[in-house]
Amino acid sequence: MTPESLLELLIVDHVAWDRAPPRSIILFDDVLTTGKHFKACERRLREIDPTIAIAGVFVARRALPRPIDDLENLDEI
Repeated sequence: MTPESLLELLIVDHVAWDRAPPRSIILFDDVLTTGKHFKACERRLREIDPTIAIAGVFVARRALPRPIDDLENLDEI
């Protein structure tokens, strides 16, 4: 899914927002891979209030494999 198509899916409850406008927001995500979901959420919230403080908390980060780790002996290169 592209960041733009993800952004189109995100909605904000404006009734709740107007009733108690936040001064800051912390977004929680289970895994940080590309940051696409965080950035899309941040962008949607900044459309409402560009001055709001937004932070992200990520429980894990995806570790990409390193091809060099598969080499047994670097002298063979």
